[in-house]
Amino acid sequence: MSQRRGGAPKETAVAKEEMMPFSEVLDTPSGGLKMNREEEEIAPLDPVPQKKPSAPTAPLSLDSRYEAEAQTLKLKHWKEGPFAAAMTESTWEEEYTKYRSNPRAACMDMDDAMPCMCCSAFVCGYLGAARVGNMAVLRQSTEWVEEIEEDENGESKTTRFTRPRLDVIVGPYWPMLCCVTYPLILGVSALTLFTAIPGKHPLIILFWTVCTVGLIYALAMTAFRDPGILPRYVKPPAQSDNGGW
Repeated sequence: MSQRRGGAPKETAVAKEEMMPFSEVLDTPSGGLKMNREEEEIAPLDPVPQKKPSAPTAPLSLDSRYEAEAQTLKLKHWKEGPFAAAMTESTWEEEYTKYRSNPRAACMDMDDAMPCMCCSAFVCGYLGAARVGNMAVLRQSTEWVEEIEEDENGESKTTRFTRPRLDVIVGPYWPMLCCVTYPLILGVSALTLFTAIPGKHPLIILFWTVCTVGLIYALAMTAFRDPGILPRYVKPPAQSDNGGW
């Protein structure tokens, strides 16, 4: 559309760009074009965090080194032991070292779950008894064992090896057996023998004798025999016919 003659030109919404010489246009880095928005500032990269020098570690004392070495030996003995027992000191002599300085205070500080451990440390260490967990081994022997294993091809083969057998063993509460149970049985039996048995019929005396000796023998076979400690296996053994082991 044509404008009226003599009328003022209308202002447009977009401002006109100023005319620049061609030589100045080439000299400008943006080619003479003006940006309608502000240029974004590039934030400098964060510097790489430097590690603070660690404080020098203090050398271990003799007691700390001894405890660390003892713990390592205890763990090794537990892993290489022939029986599946708890991780304890390997011998009763090593257990006795805990009570050597102050036996009374050490026995008073014992855990309530094992109050007779101090007695085992003193007596079993003096007798030279072996140790399996918290049980004292008074006599052991060696036995031959045959086990059936399956190889990689699924074929069964028989392996024959030796392992220790626990012949005479007592539990951790053997002081109660020796100081309470047996004295109670022997005391009552002796009292009966000297007060009630004299003058009775021989058959009654024989019956009482058999029952008393049988009671003492049955208690001994229960208290001094292997309660069923399982041998340690590196890998699960082959299942038996009943599916258990």
